[in-house]
Amino acid sequence: MKLIEVNDVTEEAVRARDEDKARIDAYAEQCGRKFRRLPHPGHWHEEAPRGGFGLENFCRNPGTRLYEDMRTRRDTYKVIVAQKKAD
Repeated sequence: MKLIEVNDVTEEAVRARDEDKARIDAYAEQCGRKFRRLPHPGHWHEEAPRGGFGLENFCRNPGTRLYEDMRTRRDTYKVIVAQKKAD
């Protein structure tokens, strides 16, 4: 693959997570009532501290470790355009 373009969109992704927090909170709470015993990443042998926690972390909801990793740029979001090399 030939790399054509790389755009870091981490700042926009953090802003999107901030703007979507209320929706994810509501959905995670609904899921938590239905699926109370879901394990959470990194602790598959334990129950989540509250229902819906795994979903919140997956969505990088503000307040989760994955969100903080993105906010501090430990993890980044990038859009990459690549082109398959001709045979």
